[in-house]
Amino acid sequence: MGMPTGTDALDELAPLLTGVRIDNMDLSGVRVTPLTPYLREKTGEGPLFLFARDGAARITLMQPGAQPVLIRRGSFAALPHGHGFRLVPDKDHPAAALLIGTATLDRRAVAPLLDRLPPLLFMCPSRTLGMEWQDGTFAMVEAALAQGDLAGRLVAQRLLESLFIIAVRRFLETNETYALGASRTATSVGRALVLMQDRLSDDWTLASLADACGLSQATLIRRFQALVGEAPMAHLMRLRMERAAEWLKSGDDKLSVLASRLGYQSEAAFARRFKDFHGVWPGEFRRAG
Repeated sequence: MGMPTGTDALDELAPLLTGVRIDNMDLSGVRVTPLTPYLREKTGEGPLFLFARDGAARITLMQPGAQPVLIRRGSFAALPHGHGFRLVPDKDHPAAALLIGTATLDRRAVAPLLDRLPPLLFMCPSRTLGMEWQDGTFAMVEAALAQGDLAGRLVAQRLLESLFIIAVRRFLETNETYALGASRTATSVGRALVLMQDRLSDDWTLASLADACGLSQATLIRRFQALVGEAPMAHLMRLRMERAAEWLKSGDDKLSVLASRLGYQSEAAFARRFKDFHGVWPGEFRRAG
């Protein structure tokens, strides 16, 4: 068997990207001039997104040794860890117009991959993803948010998720050393995360999950706890309860159907677990909207 390559590592890491889920987001327009630079402090762990709509600006992260990076029309930048930054117009452009998005991301599902990403991911127009494509994507994001309803917001969130995933993939494709290191660290835990997300209805036990990942139970617990921050079965329960809340808000399936889809043997068992987690019964949660 040959040595693993960057492509092999990317294939192993790719399933983790299915866990990228933006829960909430806000998008605002910013105009930068020599007299009105833009400064943003670090506000949390959620990622930030920038899209240059016109002109060009230089972004400098607020951390020691950071160098300014040019972001011109059609470029997309992602700050996976939400670092603070400063924007000033490029010397050859009197002003720059940008969209800046903030997001809340459930990092537990993708922590093995995202926690080791650099503070800035940058994507400029190319032959495969030209300016028209990126302009069109952000136009759709703006249009979806302008609808002012839940459906529009969900569309905007999914579009930003796609751009973020593309930016991460491009970084992995051009940084083989990182991809290999991340895959060695994250593959086993990533497999467990993907199995949980894709097969919530399975009757998982710690033993069956560890066996599916090719690990001992003790090793799975140790690696999972270190990378995700909670035990595997606690994470599975959280995923099920968060998914249950989404389905109760967006659909009208019977509780017995939801219980089966989430791996519970009875509606009563599901309802008790839901109340323990959310503090209210499923029916009350649904009626509250």
